[in-house]
Amino acid sequence: MFHKCNRDVTKNIISTSSTMKDAIDIIDSTYFGIALVTDEQKKFVGLITDGDVRRAVMKNFSLNDSVLLSMNKNPQFIYHPYTKEQVKAIFDDHPLVIQIPILNNIGNIVDVLIRHEYELNLKTKKTAVIMAGGEGSRLKELTKNTPKPLLPIGDKPLIETIYNVLIKNGFERIFITVNYKSDLIIEHFKKMGTDVQFLTERKKLGTAGSLAMLKDSLNLVNSPIVIINGDILTNIDFKKLLFDHCQSNSEFTISVKQIDVEIPYGIVNAREDLSLISLDEKPKKSIFINAGVYCVNSDIIELIDDNTYFDMTDLIKKILSMNKKINVFPIREYWLDIGMTQDYKKAQLDYLEYFCDKSNIDKNNDLTFKST
Repeated sequence: MFHKCNRDVTKNIISTSSTMKDAIDIIDSTYFGIALVTDEQKKFVGLITDGDVRRAVMKNFSLNDSVLLSMNKNPQFIYHPYTKEQVKAIFDDHPLVIQIPILNNIGNIVDVLIRHEYELNLKTKKTAVIMAGGEGSRLKELTKNTPKPLLPIGDKPLIETIYNVLIKNGFERIFITVNYKSDLIIEHFKKMGTDVQFLTERKKLGTAGSLAMLKDSLNLVNSPIVIINGDILTNIDFKKLLFDHCQSNSEFTISVKQIDVEIPYGIVNAREDLSLISLDEKPKKSIFINAGVYCVNSDIIELIDDNTYFDMTDLIKKILSMNKKINVFPIREYWLDIGMTQDYKKAQLDYLEYFCDKSNIDKNNDLTFKST
């Protein structure tokens, strides 16, 4: 018997009248990482996972919308008491299920089983690639002598923060593609004492071409590969990205970030007879942009020709032309593309908010970051 009665599952329970915002708050702040929906009799009626929330974001659901609009109404669950064999059967038959609610004989929630706690999942080494070969020319003087991934953000280089976030998410095999001033990046990680592996471009290979150098290592890769551009500052939950990729049965997942864009003109809406319907002055439009973070099945790497200039957009178009499925993963966490000087300045301020352990900051001293 697996039941652990000392865990408080009540923090994860919400009612059918709750909103999406209520569900998100619970998912983000609790151990189980799931929102459990019950009716007026406290009986279990469904659940909401992080993946359900991200799909709701893509459908432009409001945070004030009812949880019933995105709730899984037919999830896997189990009654207490139960056996080890019953639990194993659910996890084996449903490889994408992470949590199993446990109910008593009248349908009330008493606990939640989590897959990794009982080691029923396959042990795989998570693999990631940091794309760090670009020149960062838009940052001008900042990258004249320093490759963009080594620019200091807060108290460490940008690429070191990316590396630390990957390690925190359980990645054991990390590759870094390098080209511009590659010796500086390689030397930095040698001083750190890490066991990262470098893929060195002898010429510019575009935003995806260097991935072809992974082919010799694919026999060691037994899970999808996460790819992140070396100029992205984010605390994305990569475990959720991997799970969503697998759950969607896709060959490729592209992460996106929702932003608001202000159109700098008045937008005229007219009828066919050219009579005016409305005039919107500098309206804001919400759009999803490519966030420079991907998850890809290892066999997709074989589609990239060796030593050939190849952009990520070329790879995506090639996958689509083969009628293979590409999934979209909306990022809800902090994310910033450090492309321009103003982005670099913003990153210095954001780092303190999202990446620093504030308990280690001496309140008697000012914490200043290098910026221009």
